[in-house]
Amino acid sequence: MKFIMSLPQTRSELGLFIIRVGIGFVFLTHGFMKLSAGVEKWVWLGSVMQIVGITFAPMIWGLAAACAEFFGGLALILGCMPRIAAGAISCVMIFAIIFHLHNGDAWVVYSYPLSLLIVMLGLVVGGASCRD
Repeated sequence: MKFIMSLPQTRSELGLFIIRVGIGFVFLTHGFMKLSAGVEKWVWLGSVMQIVGITFAPMIWGLAAACAEFFGGLALILGCMPRIAAGAISCVMIFAIIFHLHNGDAWVVYSYPLSLLIVMLGLVVGGASCRD
């Protein structure tokens, strides 16, 4: 397991560090709010899976989404398995986009999870530092 806690040595590494830690903090806080909201929130989150035909265990799916955001954000901040963390968060963002499109929400609403998905996919493909 590789930790990327050392100081960035190039401007490119500094840029990726800022993105990784900043976005990691966003997901850590969002995930914490969802985790601490309890079972009702987890069931609501997990019910989004019904849109694609998955109707069993909504609480488990919701808890998994909240954990992906919280622990994925923590992993991004620490630089611990950032590609895996970004991959898990990407799945959550895909379902957030599906949810907003299914509800007929405007571009301004679903562009936020879309933007975060793009950043996460960039971290999945490119890694979290120039040395990955």
